[in-house]
Amino acid sequence: DKEQARLLITLMAHAHEGAPDVLHLFRIAFDHVFAELFVLKMMPEMSGRVSWLASRSIDWKIGENDKSLHYLRLVSMTYLLGMDQVCLVMCRAALEAWLEANVSNDICIDILGQREYDWEPSLTDRLKVALDPRVKVLDSHERNRAEYVRNIGNSAVHRGFKARREDAEKCIDHLMAVINSISPETAK
Repeated sequence: DKEQARLLITLMAHAHEGAPDVLHLFRIAFDHVFAELFVLKMMPEMSGRVSWLASRSIDWKIGENDKSLHYLRLVSMTYLLGMDQVCLVMCRAALEAWLEANVSNDICIDILGQREYDWEPSLTDRLKVALDPRVKVLDSHERNRAEYVRNIGNSAVHRGFKARREDAEKCIDHLMAVINSISPETAK
């Protein structure tokens, strides 16, 4: 029912905070029989996803940016659970959080100019600034990868794009290439 689904979503959103056993979370949200049937049905798919994700270079030591780390955890969790459309949205959110941490509001104002109203730079603004030769946080290849993540994330939210596993995997690969290209020395 709706209450069980809401509880499940809440539990999964907090799974990274130390809950040791995913099956235990499902048992809390649903009766034992349903939880075991769900996990048994998902195991073959999840096993392949775990192997794929484990083969990727995800740097969990991304510094003091808790917001980026939170979104990267959500990227991993939604991918593992087969929530590919949500995974695309979380990839976009992780990219935005990462750029917020590495392309400051001040440098955006310096490059793009002061606005006449209270303004927070958008993801598009930060991508423009990250490519600017005075900043050099991203090269054009990494900017194209970042634009892919932004566009497919926007499509998943606003245009009803129906994501597949391959879409989530490509998006994660692009996201990690961008994040791994931004070192602490290049961050502004």
